[in-house]
Amino acid sequence: MSGYAADTGALDGAATRLRATADALAEVTVDPALAPLAGPPRLAGALAAFTEDTRAALTSTTTTLADAATALAAAGAAYAETEAEATAAFRGHLR
Repeated sequence: MSGYAADTGALDGAATRLRATADALAEVTVDPALAPLAGPPRLAGALAAFTEDTRAALTSTTTTLADAATALAAAGAAYAETEAEATAAFRGHLR
């Protein structure tokens, strides 16, 4: 009714893909137990630090993707609800 339109199907599809990507990324594991086996203490320490940084980055990215999926789904639902309300109000004025 406003002259603007959102493709709620595309928003839902993007949310689904983001959620699937977050789920797949959540399954990635980085085993910190392997760092001590890397060899000399200096190398093992560097690998342990790298492993922890990688785990933190994976967790952060997974959370960000899941949050984006939720936001996209909510935006699509809010748009559809607002459009339905506007249409109903407009039709009510036509009577």
